[in-house]
Amino acid sequence: MRNGYLPFVNQEYADINGTIDRNNYTPKIQFFISPVKNFNDEEIKSLEEYIKNGGIVLWSAGFEEKEGSKEVLDKFGFDFDNIPLGPIPKTETICMSDTSIHPQFYKAWPIIIRNIPPVCPLDTICIGYNYPVIISKTIGKGKFILISDPGFLLSENIETENRFSEENIMFLKKLFEVNCNVTTHPGGNIFLIDSHNFKERTL
Repeated sequence: MRNGYLPFVNQEYADINGTIDRNNYTPKIQFFISPVKNFNDEEIKSLEEYIKNGGIVLWSAGFEEKEGSKEVLDKFGFDFDNIPLGPIPKTETICMSDTSIHPQFYKAWPIIIRNIPPVCPLDTICIGYNYPVIISKTIGKGKFILISDPGFLLSENIETENRFSEENIMFLKKLFEVNCNVTTHPGGNIFLIDSHNFKERTL
């Protein structure tokens, strides 16, 4: 909101390939934070079409919370390794697009890549303890970005009333600019945060 974007929270997943009635926009970016409800075939197809048409999906989950993400991860060729990396301090992370930025993680897990065809390029965005913890996959005109930390996008890991993480704020700004083709200034795309019944909610 500070950068001029308007966020929405949905309790249930909805087909967003058309316009959203309340604002006449299709969101540029969707955030999924540790979903607990499984996605059916129709919802996954809708999500894939959204990405192919240029949408960006940021998906945040971990090994212990992956049950609600399993079908989506299978579809896009990802999984989490059962190696708890725990909190990763900024001294142990590297942002591949800007090595001067070192985000910190709340509870990370290594990402496993499965059955990715060559026509879908992959980019490792961030590593922690030498493991990939954020990976981007290009699908059509859009991207699916997997963050292997269910708490990474929550307020406690970014900004609260009493404290903030400058490194994580700068990392997300860089992520939007480099991978999402979104500039952080007023007058742009709408962020739609889709909860799909996730356990913890924040704006």
